[in-house]
Amino acid sequence: MTYLNRPEQRPSRDEAAQEIFQAIGSGRMKDFTPDKFAEHNGLAEQFVKALLADDKQAKDKLNPTQLRKIFHYVKKLQQGFRNRPKDEKLPRAEIALLSAQLAYASGRKLIPDPFYQVVTYCLDATRCQTKEDFENVSLFLEAILAYHKYWSEQKKQDGGYDD
Repeated sequence: MTYLNRPEQRPSRDEAAQEIFQAIGSGRMKDFTPDKFAEHNGLAEQFVKALLADDKQAKDKLNPTQLRKIFHYVKKLQQGFRNRPKDEKLPRAEIALLSAQLAYASGRKLIPDPFYQVVTYCLDATRCQTKEDFENVSLFLEAILAYHKYWSEQKKQDGGYDD
C-alpha cells in the first residue's frame, strides 16, 4: 500500500486496520515479526499515516499522551515477564487489564476505534499467549509510537506527507 500526498489515494483507517488483521491472520503474535511491520512503509507506518490522515476531528485523534500511557503499561508488563521462559504461558489477567484500559480510552474517545481494534486483536488470548507473543506486541506498539511521533511532526511542519 502506497501513501501519496492526495488523500483520496490513501486508504482509510479501517482499510489499514484490515491489512494488519490480514497480516496477522489467525496466527500467533510470535509470527508477526518486525520485518512485517517496522520497516519503512511497513504496516505500522501505514497504519499511523491512515490514523493521522483521518484525524480531522479532535475526538478521532490518536492522542500521544494516551499512546505513551498504553505503551508504558505494556513495557511494565514486559518487565514483569522478563524472567519467564519465552514459550511459557502468560497470566491472562494482566493482559486482560490492558484490554480493559484500551476499552476505557476508546469509550472516552481518547484513542480512535481502529487503534483499539488493532491492539485488542493483537492481545487476544488466541494470539498473545506467551512471552514471545507479547514481545512482538510490544515491538509493534513501539513501531506505532515511533512512526506516530515522526509523522505527526511532519504533518505539523508541512501539512502533508512525503513518501
